[in-house]
Amino acid sequence: CASVVYLVGVEPPPRPTVKAGEWWQLGVHLLYCGDTSEPAFTDNVPDAAFAFADPPYNAGVAEWDEGFVWQHDWLIDKAPIVAVTPGIVSIPDFHRKTTMPYVWSLACWIDNGGARGALGFGNWIYVGLFARAGVSVYRTRQDIIRVSLHASDNDATNHKGRKPTELMTELFDMFSQPGETVLDPFLGSGTTLLVADQM
Repeated sequence: CASVVYLVGVEPPPRPTVKAGEWWQLGVHLLYCGDTSEPAFTDNVPDAAFAFADPPYNAGVAEWDEGFVWQHDWLIDKAPIVAVTPGIVSIPDFHRKTTMPYVWSLACWIDNGGARGALGFGNWIYVGLFARAGVSVYRTRQDIIRVSLHASDNDATNHKGRKPTELMTELFDMFSQPGETVLDPFLGSGTTLLVADQM
């Protein structure tokens, strides 16, 4: 538990200003502020054991969720296995646009809730798996991941597009080892960073 105490008459230190194109270090994590499809990022991001991408769905739930165009096929050059959650409504369009080699899909079933969907509710998350030629995703695992949403998941982050921590934990456990680099060009709510830090 931590608290901040300000002495009377003493100004708190100014908050740092984040500018586009800047890299920040948070513990062992590197954060980038800017367009992750541009060379300023793609040319400088390190290779990774695994990449996860949860791009905007163009569903119009916020200003960041409109007009997005996928330009991240470079991920397969940085990580041998890439998982993408393009949103259920965007699955066909995403697969038409990507040139990454598709190998399989996972379904993440949310057993206690979900978002609004065409049938009323959307209680699952589609995860497309892509791998470089010769790289296997075989892990003696199921292709359905069952998760339950917990109120505590909302304590660490507040974001409309956040992914369940249980899903991220399962993906990291399947496709990376402790100490390896995981790449997420759409950090959004920071769930990837929080789960990586815990693991």
